[in-house]
Amino acid sequence: MVSGCFARCETRTTAAELVAGLLLEVDTRNCWTLAQALGHPGPHRLQHLLSRARFDHEEARKEITRLVIGRWRTSPRGRARP
Repeated sequence: MVSGCFARCETRTTAAELVAGLLLEVDTRNCWTLAQALGHPGPHRLQHLLSRARFDHEEARKEITRLVIGRWRTSPRGRARP
């Protein structure tokens, strides 16, 4: 799970919020608009996650790749491909 890449629960929570925000129907996707849509008082938590938070980037990348490939393989469209 990607959550294991984050040492602090606050960082895990912010990462989950960022993903949820990226999936929202908003005109532009930047830290200000996502923070506003998520009900944050400002963009600082999202900016911290993207620029200064410590987490295992390589492990997160591997886990996300594994999840996406797994989802692709189990989708009807994925099964049709060789």
